Amino acid sequence: MSVSEIVGYDSVTDSFSYIEVFRWNSVTDEFEFTGHMDSYLLEEVISLKIGLPPTRKREIYDLMFKRSEYLSKFNEQGITAFTDVYKTLAKAYREDIF
Repeated sequence: MSVSEIVGYDSVTDSFSYIEVFRWNSVTDEFEFTGHMDSYLLEEVISLKIGLPPTRKREIYDLMFKRSEYLSKFNEQGITAFTDVYKTLAKAYREDIF
């Protein structure tokens, strides 16, 4: 099982071009980030939308990992209710964490 980005479509062959971004490892029961430093959407779309200039687009990976570490603490702290998640994220935005 995996998650892939569709990056193109060829109407002649009726086929898609894609980049695998996440893959489930059944041995470890974890998802692996196979798209690290190779994600079209992160580098060419999302990084630009959040204001990263093209010369710094790969900084999106550091930002993503920083945010994922922050969000994983929710589970450790038992923060699961929508309102609690919202309040915690609002605080993170005010403190310029996100």
